[in-house]
Amino acid sequence: MTVIETTPMKSVRHLLGLKDRIHRDLAAERFVAHCEAEAKKLQSVVNTALNEQAAYSNARRLQLVSDVHLVPNSPSVKPALKSVLDEHCFAIALAAGLDAVYGNVDPPDQERVMTGIIHRLIVAKDVGEENVGHAPTPYPTLGVHVSYAPGTLTGGVASELQKLVRLYEEMKTPPHKLVLLLVSLGAIAPTTGIGKAVYRDEKITANFVARNLVGTVAPGKPITEWDSDFVITDVDAALSEIPKVLVDQMVSAIQVVNPFWPEFSRQHRLTW
Repeated sequence: MTVIETTPMKSVRHLLGLKDRIHRDLAAERFVAHCEAEAKKLQSVVNTALNEQAAYSNARRLQLVSDVHLVPNSPSVKPALKSVLDEHCFAIALAAGLDAVYGNVDPPDQERVMTGIIHRLIVAKDVGEENVGHAPTPYPTLGVHVSYAPGTLTGGVASELQKLVRLYEEMKTPPHKLVLLLVSLGAIAPTTGIGKAVYRDEKITANFVARNLVGTVAPGKPITEWDSDFVITDVDAALSEIPKVLVDQMVSAIQVVNPFWPEFSRQHRLTW
């Protein structure tokens, strides 16, 4: 019997150059699942590279995220049993995808909406749907309007994963992301290349104060990823403890994380 291979026929919509319609909530769920798969690829590369680094501590790599959870004593929260490496790789993938929302989502007026939906999914995945908060009021004080970043939540349980995602969104290059990852894992403890930010407060209203970055100083103690004043001043110096060939492998793995939205939006248009 002869077997003839055939290629799937394109739908009429695709032949006409039209996009498939998909509800934005379903698209957000697909995005998060995609990021989980990308995180596993990244984790494999980082794990292999760091296992070649003699100074790497296996005990630190396997430490559960729940050990450093923001709300470890809350009986209503059941943190996922994931390692620090799992959590950070997931955050890197999510940050890459969130950056790609802008300029790619169709229609464009759904960009901020999608970002907010995704952040709610991130928080729910971390602390449970029942512990997700709500959007804060844009008018906290009479006569004052505050424009919050998409995904800002209040009244619920703080999410460590969401905080990690925001940290990685601030790290705009793969080497910067790698520094944050390796500091978090305890794989490096740089004495140069990182610093502590120095801010000057500026009073905006009676109830609001702005913080302006005026410089950096050498940290007086080891800085962790949870320090709000953590600043990378010299990527090469911070990564100098790791052989360049391993740094290049990990940087390359971060660079090729698929952000989902460019490819997805070529064939899909969001509905609601």
